[in-house]
Amino acid sequence: MRLLFPSLLCRGSLLNLVAAFAGLSLPAAHAAESGQSAGAAPAVIQLEAETGRLAGGVGVANSGEGFSGTGYVTGFKADADRLTLNFTARAGLYNFTVRFRSPVKGFLYEVNGLTFSGRFVDSKGAFAEQRFGKVELRDGDNTIAIF
Repeated sequence: MRLLFPSLLCRGSLLNLVAAFAGLSLPAAHAAESGQSAGAAPAVIQLEAETGRLAGGVGVANSGEGFSGTGYVTGFKADADRLTLNFTARAGLYNFTVRFRSPVKGFLYEVNGLTFSGRFVDSKGAFAEQRFGKVELRDGDNTIAIF
């Protein structure tokens, strides 16, 4: 799954729309910022949504095409619906990109305890990737949640 960041969260009537998350990708923003030597290939952290911890009414599905891994997480309809991914990383700034399938929908995401809001564009029924800016990861254990 790839990780992303943006703007305003819009709940309410959008709460009934379903988003499906396939994966998050965290490529290092710059070699120097991620502690890598010049000329080194940037680190990419690829997280698959279906391997995360699921809460509320979300579940794993694998119908259709365009997702990465073995499936995707779907069913984000209520405030308690949540996907949490734990992983290790080297300290640095990483681009946050999410692979998803959704109509226009607001969401919240959390990176190591800091909460942000984002909004997916309409992917028109297909899986698409959207970039949400940069996140700072710490050396060692990190957590990203989408809800």
